[in-house]
Amino acid sequence: MSRLVLFLALAGCPKPAPVPEAAPAAAPEAASADAVLGDWKGHLELPGLKLRLALHVQGEGDALTATMDSPDQGANGIPASGVTWSDGELRVDMDSLGAVYEAKVEQDQLVGTFAQRGAKLPLTLERGIFAAVSRPQEPAEPLPYGEEAVSIAVAAGHTLAGTLTVPEGEGPFPAVVLVSGSGPQDRDEALLGHRPFYVLADRLTRAGVAVLRYDDRGVGASTGKFDAATTLDFADDARTALAWLDAREDTARVGVVGHSEGGMIAPMVTEADFLVLLAAPAVPSVDLMLRQQEDVARSMGVPEGQATANRDARRRMLELVANSNDPAAVEELRTVMASMPESKGVPEAQLEQAMQSMLTPWWRVFAGYDPAENLGAIHVPTLAVWGSLDTQVAAEPNHEAMTALVGEEWLTARIYEDLNHLFQPATTGSPQEYGQIETTFSEQVMADIAAFALSPG
Repeated sequence: MSRLVLFLALAGCPKPAPVPEAAPAAAPEAASADAVLGDWKGHLELPGLKLRLALHVQGEGDALTATMDSPDQGANGIPASGVTWSDGELRVDMDSLGAVYEAKVEQDQLVGTFAQRGAKLPLTLERGIFAAVSRPQEPAEPLPYGEEAVSIAVAAGHTLAGTLTVPEGEGPFPAVVLVSGSGPQDRDEALLGHRPFYVLADRLTRAGVAVLRYDDRGVGASTGKFDAATTLDFADDARTALAWLDAREDTARVGVVGHSEGGMIAPMVTEADFLVLLAAPAVPSVDLMLRQQEDVARSMGVPEGQATANRDARRRMLELVANSNDPAAVEELRTVMASMPESKGVPEAQLEQAMQSMLTPWWRVFAGYDPAENLGAIHVPTLAVWGSLDTQVAAEPNHEAMTALVGEEWLTARIYEDLNHLFQPATTGSPQEYGQIETTFSEQVMADIAAFALSPG
């Protein structure tokens, strides 16, 4: 998912249900580790999101091993660093995730808690494996175009690993770089069983547009440190990728297609010949995130009064995050967070962990960012589109701001009815729907992007 959604944990959405006290087992306590061997599946409930998790336990006696899958995040076979069975309790340590799962066997279920970086959530697993999820838009081999793995050196010292797809026939072709949204994203922007950038790249390349997509720095096969980077650093990566693409003999006009935070980054890449902004923020980040918190809460059925409660305090939190280089701002942030109703009953260590997660370079830059200057400087053909049911980047206010900031001679702006933040046909627009919808990306929106990229400009 994105960092924007994760901020909801302490910003107006319901807290996760408290971890229940262990109920008495309905059956005698398991005498051996045989009771936990096999495949287990369940859902981890997060604010605004439900993630599938699978656990596979193997071994004999005390010699147990395990792997975990998070299919909605495209992560499978994550090895456990340690597995123990003692006094009827299973403990699975996942050092690579900074996580621990502890559970007891109750009525052939694993009932326990999943703890990660200060947060602890209930997690019950039942026996079985997840059925394959239908994603009918996924490209099928053989592909009617060329595809190659690429590695692009960035001046900062890391490399971007990606995939270039080139149409059949003689070039040069119009070409685009795909820039993903917030959070660590791979080249396919994979989430919740969908691969939006893979599907989009396929459709564009079939239409005659060369496409470069890449793993974020520090993600997948790309090197570098993701956690130390800001939106401005990611703009440098996109700029480097565009220059690499422009230098090829088989490319002509080159553009940037940015989604969500990528749509904020795209106007920073002033070397582009054209831009496509997908669900791009056009209002200051503070306003963007406050609206997002409330819209997502409403889409989850939170009553209006609760969804909009403590707006002034939440605004102040974001303002303090933007000024977190100042120790006084950090102290005030700690005080404001502790005073929020959502913080009542939350352990102090967990509150501190939540606060520290917002005191990163990325959050400081993003929370204080206003896209007006970069949008006002656009002087290339630009297509900006939103879905009317987007709860992460609300269509109406961002469409209004975009049309006011970008000269009408450059901008084509559209809102598509009944599409969400991922440009899927949706009912509520809630992030909880993303993984339940079979469609990965609206065919109409992809066709319009292709037509725009192929137009002479």
